[in-house]
Amino acid sequence: MDRFMPLPPSLRHELLGARKAIVVAQIELRSLRIALALKRFNPSQPRAPAGSPNGGQWVGEGAPAHPSEKPRSASENSSGITLAGGFEQNQLGMRVQDFVSAHCKGKIRSVLPGQFLGVTIEDVMKAAKGGDSAARTCLKILGRDEYRK
Repeated sequence: MDRFMPLPPSLRHELLGARKAIVVAQIELRSLRIALALKRFNPSQPRAPAGSPNGGQWVGEGAPAHPSEKPRSASENSSGITLAGGFEQNQLGMRVQDFVSAHCKGKIRSVLPGQFLGVTIEDVMKAAKGGDSAARTCLKILGRDEYRK
């Protein structure tokens, strides 16, 4: 004798529908978790070198990757050479538009404040130091490695 009674077709259909809804919800939840993880991931964030005690772990901007290292600014490496995020002395007299054309990817134009295109980088720096938030944004965007060629 069978221990379970067979379900009527209408109830069986409802049960399958409920199972399907649960599976769809689980898939949506997984995709949201992946999207959130990708949103927080920044491939250019510095990591501690493999040989150090904290090897592979994320370190903050300008923080030493190894406890024996000295903190340094984000715009210079150990040899003192300016990295992509900074400006060299000969670039300060360039207009922002000329700098963008020579050193940046085209996608920068969609986020760069347009009022500074005809202004020199040096003048944008002065405006930023004077408290102009749009000038600070302009410098920040120009300094991002993701927009550099």
